[in-house]
Amino acid sequence: MNWVAKVAVASLIFGIGSPAIAQTCSPLRVVGAVGKTSITKKVSQPGIPGAPDNWNTDFATNSRASRYVANVRAKNEGNYKIAVYLKYPNNTADKVFENEVPLKNNQLFTVSGSPRANQTPYQVNVFVGGTLVVGNTYTAAASACY
Repeated sequence: MNWVAKVAVASLIFGIGSPAIAQTCSPLRVVGAVGKTSITKKVSQPGIPGAPDNWNTDFATNSRASRYVANVRAKNEGNYKIAVYLKYPNNTADKVFENEVPLKNNQLFTVSGSPRANQTPYQVNVFVGGTLVVGNTYTAAASACY
């Protein structure tokens, strides 16, 4: 991620710069978890054939939004590998963020990304894992903002 992108992400997370335009955000539901809009997981061992890891969580979008927000709250301190993707119906995805993020106990990390022009993602994928945080617990959620 280049410096400009890092500043843009930081300004969204920490409110740096001019005041943000007020938006309404709606929680997205966790794919495969009826009625849930967040999920708490314990980071599993890295996956191998026949024993996949649990490092990916998909959130279903219900309409086009101006931006999509992913939240990860660490329950344990550690360096988490976090990635966020917007997935499109044509089997492509845009990487919004990917990096190792040092988080403290109960610290919230937020990432925001905008969809492609004239395309609506059908899912927001939140990837949280890493060999150094196996056994650590976190909660993930995603929202669509209009």
